[in-house]
Amino acid sequence: MRIRLIILASFCSGVALCLAFTASAQIYSPLHIFSTATGSVAPLAQGADGTLYGVSAYGGVSGPPGFGTVFKVQPDGTGFDIIYSFTNGNDGSGPAAGLIISGNTLYGTAENGGSGGHGTVFKINTDGSGFATIYSFTSYTSGTNSDGATPAASLVLSGNTLYGTASVGGSHYSVGTIFKVNTDGTGFTGRIREMSVTPC
Repeated sequence: MRIRLIILASFCSGVALCLAFTASAQIYSPLHIFSTATGSVAPLAQGADGTLYGVSAYGGVSGPPGFGTVFKVQPDGTGFDIIYSFTNGNDGSGPAAGLIISGNTLYGTAENGGSGGHGTVFKINTDGSGFATIYSFTSYTSGTNSDGATPAASLVLSGNTLYGTASVGGSHYSVGTIFKVNTDGTGFTGRIREMSVTPC
C-alpha cells in the first residue's frame, strides 16, 4: 500500500514539531521553531526574492507574552528576523491573519489595539521601515459601532484599495462588517455589506 503523506504534529509550550513521511521515507523538518507562545497560525506571504513574511499574535519586545510581531525568514529556514514588534498602542496588537504583499510593502490587520482599542489595518515595508497604521477601528458600546471591530482575516488588495472583514461590531447585533480603505488611509467605508442576524 502506498503512503503518500502522513503528518504528525505535537504542540507543547508554543513549540511545534511536524514530521512528514513519504513512501521513500524522506523526513521533513521545521524551518523555524518559535519560542514559547510566539507561534504563528497565519498563512505566509512570499516576496519576489523568495523571502517569506508572516505574523505572530504574541511575542516581541514588549515583554512576555508580548503583543505580536511581523517576521521574515528565508525558504531554507535561515535569516529569521523580527522586523516589527507591536506595542498595543496606536499600532495595534495581536495580528493573527496572513499578510499580503505588493512590491516592497506588506499589509495586514491587528485584532486589538489602535486608537479605538478594537484593531487596526497597517502597512510596513519588507525591510521593517515605514510602519504606519492605515486605519484604527472605533470603540463600541452594547456591541455596535459604525465601522466594525476586531479584524481577524487577511486583506484583499485591488489597485490602491484594501478590502477586509471585521469579526464583530457594526449595527446589527455585533456580527461584523465588510470594509474597504485606500492604502494611504483615505476612503474608509465600514459597511459595504454588514452582516446581520435575526434575534431570537
